[in-house]
Amino acid sequence: MRLALLLLSLMSVSPPGWAEHAYPKLYYQVDHLRSFDYAISGNHWYPPTSENRRVIQGILALNAAEKETQRISDLSRDPNLALGIRQLAAEVSCLIYRYLAGEGERPLCFDAPSADARRKQRTPFFDSQGRYYDAPLTLTYPMRASPHLSYRFRYRVPSGSRYPLDNPFYPVHQLGYGLAGNDSRALIVTVFLEVLAETEPGNWQPSPPSQTQLPLYLQLPSQRAIRHSGGLRAAFNLGHKNVRLLDYTGQRW
Repeated sequence: MRLALLLLSLMSVSPPGWAEHAYPKLYYQVDHLRSFDYAISGNHWYPPTSENRRVIQGILALNAAEKETQRISDLSRDPNLALGIRQLAAEVSCLIYRYLAGEGERPLCFDAPSADARRKQRTPFFDSQGRYYDAPLTLTYPMRASPHLSYRFRYRVPSGSRYPLDNPFYPVHQLGYGLAGNDSRALIVTVFLEVLAETEPGNWQPSPPSQTQLPLYLQLPSQRAIRHSGGLRAAFNLGHKNVRLLDYTGQRW
């Protein structure tokens, strides 16, 4: 009788769906890299805001030529860069929620579900039958071009098959470090950033400093927090509000 009551109580507080996935732990893969060890052990995660634009500026400058210094400063002041980071984080949070809640697949958070109602959201980036195992999750922001835009930003989370599980560029990790105020179960999303400029009307192409894609590491709430957020809209808002960007440049501002 007691066992039956316990099971009923657990069912009443746990939303239906799948178990949390054991994504690899990022800290164990980068603790030998001084800049990453310094950044993570020092809890150098910052919300993407105008006040923290120097974090983004520092990352953009890592592989840039000296002549691009002013342009990088201008890019870091573009509010769409930070807004795009928040939008991407919100989409990933929503994706994780769909998986944990056993909901159907859909391209973006508020798109219509898959025509096949039986096709549930697979483990994001890990399940070989899932949408993002062989294809990256890509978002361009602003999503619609307009004449007043100087730049747009393309954010690309690599596909699950692009890098092995023990590679720091694998698309999703758990942080794996719980000291200095860090949540060891926080999700870390690898995002490659490209800056796009309009080379001719309607044609947006990668522009310096995007000769090589720039890696960003975004911290999202844990799977547990996302699972219990309360729904798609709530999970989207949770990611949008709580995303943090890792300053792994080794610089202090």
